[in-house]
Amino acid sequence: MSNKNIEDISKIIDSTNQPLIVFCKKNLYTDFADEIVDALKIGQSEIVNFSHDEGVETLRESLKEINFRPLSGKKKVFFIFGCDQLNMEASNTLLKVLEEPPEYARIILFAQSTSGVIPTVASRCRKIRFSVDEHKNSGNGGENLINYFDSGSLNNFEIWLKKAEKNEAIDEMEQAIAQLTLQSRQGEALYTRLVKAYLQIASSNVNHRLVLENLFIWWKAYKKK
Repeated sequence: MSNKNIEDISKIIDSTNQPLIVFCKKNLYTDFADEIVDALKIGQSEIVNFSHDEGVETLRESLKEINFRPLSGKKKVFFIFGCDQLNMEASNTLLKVLEEPPEYARIILFAQSTSGVIPTVASRCRKIRFSVDEHKNSGNGGENLINYFDSGSLNNFEIWLKKAEKNEAIDEMEQAIAQLTLQSRQGEALYTRLVKAYLQIASSNVNHRLVLENLFIWWKAYKKK
């Protein structure tokens, strides 16, 4: 992980206690976690680790630990490795703490695949991506979608939209959301609307093309204000 990557994560963690999902290869989980700990200068006593294969009861015990304030320093970090492999019971167990994490807690989830993270978990987290292997056939990985929005050309956007199946659209939206989270307040309005549209498309049988077209039209008008 580059120093720039570390800076991006550190800024996000310092500025908000909103949970964060780091998408990367599985064999890099612990390396990334160690670098994050070093960058934030957090003591080992303030770190809670959980892996997806430990079971839901272990997860519940780990969640109890996060409710104890840090003994030293201002932050306590909870690493969850393999959140894309959690079963539904474990994912649901996480929801409350993801929705209302203690102000001192920094919850960082690791995953390889965006598709394995259930929408209710994904929607509560900011996202950073360090591996794009799973999306090697998806063009520029989210930049395409954002570039369409920034260009303001409804005609070009509709050409892409007509070809995009629901799963492809969801994949592009996830990557665009991950990219926008790295832009601080820039694009915050688009980020908020994009997350809502993503949840609507991912969790229902709504026409994804109509939702995205309405979002595009709203964004084009919003930029003129």
